[in-house]
Amino acid sequence: MANYRMIMLVALFAFHSGQGLSMDYSMTKRLAEDRECRSCNLAAGNLAGVQFVNFDLSNANLANAHLEGSNLNNSNLTGVNLQGAHLFSASMTGCNLEGANLSGVDLQGADLSGSYLPGANLSGSDLSNADFTGATLRDANLSNAILKGTLL
Repeated sequence: MANYRMIMLVALFAFHSGQGLSMDYSMTKRLAEDRECRSCNLAAGNLAGVQFVNFDLSNANLANAHLEGSNLNNSNLTGVNLQGAHLFSASMTGCNLEGANLSGVDLQGADLSGSYLPGANLSGSDLSNADFTGATLRDANLSNAILKGTLL
């Protein structure tokens, strides 16, 4: 049921936004079966609480998207653009975020434990009380990031 809810949220966003991803029934069905949305444009979408668990969202555009409280655990987010996104209290454990753009992102209280973030851009992001325990941050850009209470 959660998977169906996620697909309907994405489909409704695409329909109402007039931009980004255009989905018909076959694409919605493929998204549910394949659990992938590579290079999708979901910028500025309201996807709060959505379940993208074990999804391939590589190179997707989620800039300025509202993903508060979302579950993205174990997803492939390589090269994803999350610039300015709202990920307050999101669960992103075990994600591959290699080369992702997370600049200016609100990750307050988010759980990124065990995630892989080499070369990720986290500049200017609010990482207050976020959990990066066991995460790989090699060559990640943390300039001007807020790290108050962050677990590294």
